[in-house]
Amino acid sequence: MALVARDLSAQVRLDRQLVRSEKLAMVGSLAAGLAHEIGTPLNVISATAEFLLPDAGEEARAQLRGIVAETERISRLVRDLLTFARATSPGKTAVALPGAVARVLSLLRITLERRRVRVETRLPDDLPELHADPDGLHQILLNLVVNASQAVAEGGRVVVAARAVEEDGERSVQLEVHDDGPGVPPALRERVLDPFFTTRAEGTGLGLAVVARIVADHGGDLRVGTGPLGGASFTVQLPAEEVR
Repeated sequence: MALVARDLSAQVRLDRQLVRSEKLAMVGSLAAGLAHEIGTPLNVISATAEFLLPDAGEEARAQLRGIVAETERISRLVRDLLTFARATSPGKTAVALPGAVARVLSLLRITLERRRVRVETRLPDDLPELHADPDGLHQILLNLVVNASQAVAEGGRVVVAARAVEEDGERSVQLEVHDDGPGVPPALRERVLDPFFTTRAEGTGLGLAVVARIVADHGGDLRVGTGPLGGASFTVQLPAEEVR
């Protein structure tokens, strides 16, 4: 009975992943064209506003700064759209997860320190290498850590952990990113992976969708739940490099 339940659960996850991949492909095609059309005029608007700033009066400067801030917000959306729409044919190679995690945390150091977010890593020394696209893995880690750091309160806690898994003779690495934020309600755990769905006013709703797409391109698995810290937990399972 337990084996049947596990098989059904795996099939449900596979079906959901297939539906999500089809949605991502459709939105990705639209996103590529939209990002191209928006990007060029947006750069012109931002550059013009910055050019006018030094000679503007106090009231005009405030308005111009608002223009620059809003164009930067839209630029972030455009960058996310381009990442989301990028053709997916990852060049996979052996990648050491601890090194990839260290690079992402170094990149985010100032942002994390500004909000006093503590990030703890639990990565065993004997963790096998991943069979993955290095850029794709970087994007997965970056988006998940940023998402977790934005979910917690100032001074909050984030844990990045991993372990080796072997099922039916297949080796993989299970990566977990969990936090002590408010968590994701069960009713929203599938929707948070959909493109453009967000619960934050400043969010684009693409960060987790990009993660879902990259994981699917690697033949991996992505699950959302509640972690040991009481907040959200994102679990990514990716193939390990074959031992030769």
